[in-house]
Amino acid sequence: MSPTDAGPPRLIVIGLDGADWQIIDPLLEQGALPNLQRLIDGGCRGEMVSTFPPHTPCAWSTIFTGVNPGKHGVFTFHTLVPGTYTWQLTRSSDRRARALWEIANAAGLTVGAVNIPMTWPAEQVDGYMISGMIGAPAVTPSAFWPRALAEDVRRLAPDLSMEVVARRGGHYAIDEMQRTMEQRLALMRELLTTRPTDIFLAVITYTDAVQHHWLADESLRAEGADEVLRATYARADRLLGEIMEFAGDDTDILILSDHGSGPVNLYVNLPRLLADLGLAEPVSEVSYFLTRVRRRLGRMLRRQGGDPQSIIGPITRDLRWERSRVYSMITHVSLRLNLQGREPRGIISADGADEALAEIAAALRAVRTPKAPWARLDVRTRDELFAGPWAHLMPDLCAMTTEGGQTLTLPPRPYLRAQPAFLTPREAIAIDQDLVRGTHRLEGIVLGAGPSFNAGAEVAGASLQDITPTLLQVLGLPVPAYMDGRPLAAMLRGAAVADVTEEASADRAEVNADSYSEDEAALVEKRLRDLGYM
Repeated sequence: MSPTDAGPPRLIVIGLDGADWQIIDPLLEQGALPNLQRLIDGGCRGEMVSTFPPHTPCAWSTIFTGVNPGKHGVFTFHTLVPGTYTWQLTRSSDRRARALWEIANAAGLTVGAVNIPMTWPAEQVDGYMISGMIGAPAVTPSAFWPRALAEDVRRLAPDLSMEVVARRGGHYAIDEMQRTMEQRLALMRELLTTRPTDIFLAVITYTDAVQHHWLADESLRAEGADEVLRATYARADRLLGEIMEFAGDDTDILILSDHGSGPVNLYVNLPRLLADLGLAEPVSEVSYFLTRVRRRLGRMLRRQGGDPQSIIGPITRDLRWERSRVYSMITHVSLRLNLQGREPRGIISADGADEALAEIAAALRAVRTPKAPWARLDVRTRDELFAGPWAHLMPDLCAMTTEGGQTLTLPPRPYLRAQPAFLTPREAIAIDQDLVRGTHRLEGIVLGAGPSFNAGAEVAGASLQDITPTLLQVLGLPVPAYMDGRPLAAMLRGAAVADVTEEASADRAEVNADSYSEDEAALVEKRLRDLGYM
């Protein structure tokens, strides 16, 4: 890479994954975040409501498309294979709606994008793209566009890692995480210097990774946890400061998060809860053991080029399907009906689906536990949450607590089969020290500064769907009619009603993308387990 004399970006967007004003404001009062403070002093800020549930894949995909998951097709890190009970890791080609970088490229603007979740393999943009760390298996050409950028990056940072959470001897290695963050900072500096673009987009994921492991309930807060959080946000602030050096007088800067963060106040053992409610029945202990053996055998056979399906039969979730009305979509309380004609072994008829959905929603809303008297599940159906041509890929029902505290749905583990439906933080950590301690809140952050933004304004009522329409207005581009969001007028200086195109469909052209190998998929899924997502 060699320096160029091109001008500064017109627009800089920095995502702080999981950033929350409840964490940031005390640090601002301490003077720990001078660069963020400078942006606030000259800009406007507010809370922004995430997707329901506030999950990283659907949230970032919503931010950069301006549409709900029913139109862009991404819900979690895995995509359901229609007509089966199985999932495959989500790739960038599984996003069905055009993203900001595609719209900007079509308007003749160049884009540099670094570490945006759900962008593996890297997309063929006019500019450059480095895939998000969570989904990129390794520093290989498929994580970069142009592909040759991989070699430049290897020369600049020969030991660059795609890991978000580093483990050493069963413990989280904060020093290694911080070192990788420093490498990313150096890489961004180099790219801004040598590959200038009209738009620069980047996401800092460590703010979220750190809260998952150190933002614990007060009764379990580890010694030094507050300092780890402070140091992580301070490093992110320093990165902001260095990126701001590349901004010109006419550069607009937007800082945002995909969701907020808070300590886990109650753990939900979802398989046990569904069993207690009579909604799903786990297989017997013997069947469960045999299923695990079959899965391991299947992985071994795939590595050796065999055909495991012809030997061990289809691999499914650990339920007795003939007695299970719902099943989980891996993350949060996100459930699909076991529907006849849609699922291979469905038991609910299409005619009875609405009635079954209402009964299941009522049962979940009625759930109470003396371990957390405040806990009430806010239950919403697919029709309330998702609309569009890909809504059929979404859960039929989602639930989370929205007041009083945060719950975390535990990932399925063998040792949880004998545990109750609800566990206090102390009970859960006593069983598994590696469980994540912090989780996602609906309320994230948004902050704008620069010539297009209304300094001093307080932004209210913002949602993730509004971000791309707002950025299109900042860039002077029309907002497609298919977008669910609209420009945040309160943020924008002298904001006029944005031009709206007549485009009726968000669908992008079909993309042929690389697939995960068996080893790559195993690596990414281990990463997701370390973050508490599996």
